[in-house]
Amino acid sequence: MPNLTDTDLRAAKPKDKPYKLRDEKGLHLLVTPSGGRLWRLRYRFGGRETMCSLGSYPEISLKRARERRDQNRVLIAEGIDPVAQRAAAKAAGSDTFEAVAREWLAIHRREVAEDTYEHTRRRLEQFVYPRLGQRPVAKIGAQDLLAVLRPLEQRGT
Repeated sequence: MPNLTDTDLRAAKPKDKPYKLRDEKGLHLLVTPSGGRLWRLRYRFGGRETMCSLGSYPEISLKRARERRDQNRVLIAEGIDPVAQRAAAKAAGSDTFEAVAREWLAIHRREVAEDTYEHTRRRLEQFVYPRLGQRPVAKIGAQDLLAVLRPLEQRGT
């Protein structure tokens, strides 16, 4: 089967139903009826056929899509499911102080007046997120919190 070219990709127009333009080694471009052109990689892992997204064209070029395909195939050869690895990395990033605080704020918003919510949000963004935002919650100790709170206390806030 011939490989795709940039000319093929630029010429891909939406149709009534989604269709694929196949490259090689499981890589294809899915063209949707709404005009989306999405890179997908089909592979087998653990006896099951799976698909992962590699981005959209033209943001991800043909060359870059092939590089991502090859990176994922290396992971598969090492016994690592690329989709599971991405999900784990995303989940690991969701236990940062900022992620947890924003989740709490979303719940807190329903329970308080809008002014109170905005005041709390601004204070977190101004004083807490810059110092603790990207740190995992499990690694934040009392001393870390005190280091954020003491300067506020000294200002009288």
